[in-house]
Amino acid sequence: MLECYIQKGKIQSGQGGLVQDKQGKTLYYFSGKIGQANDSLILHGPTGVRLAKIVQTSTSFGTHFDLYLMDEKKARMTKLINWPMMTYIVPAYRWVVHGDLNRHTYHIQSGTKTVMDMYPANTLMGEVFAIEVHNFEDIELSLCIASVLDYWVQEKKNAEKRVVAGYPFPVS
Repeated sequence: MLECYIQKGKIQSGQGGLVQDKQGKTLYYFSGKIGQANDSLILHGPTGVRLAKIVQTSTSFGTHFDLYLMDEKKARMTKLINWPMMTYIVPAYRWVVHGDLNRHTYHIQSGTKTVMDMYPANTLMGEVFAIEVHNFEDIELSLCIASVLDYWVQEKKNAEKRVVAGYPFPVS
């Protein structure tokens, strides 16, 4: 099992994001951004090698995310439910991604087996998401999915700020 941390909001802000271990050693990093159709986030290894990417695609049926290992498309992640429990499915892997938007806790399940857990934590790096990936072969795609979950947390916070500031329509 790999336990690592990503800083909250760094990915969504377009600053990329570091994936670090408990000691603060960089294991992976993200480049790119998501938020609009055809945006992509690329996961790099510590030496800069491109390992995986997630591409946001929009259709008339909503937003999807295509998952790639290296440059080969492996799966599509589709949102099923958004409030209060967010649920995505990744049929190619038989994964269900679900989480609580208020508590910011998320999980990837494959049947009764847990693939990944993600929850808020405070470390020397500041406010982070702790990510526990249970199988080594699922690390890259799990981290890509975690980046989307971080994006949705930050978007929810931004929408709440817009409503408080007097804007009538929150962006979902």
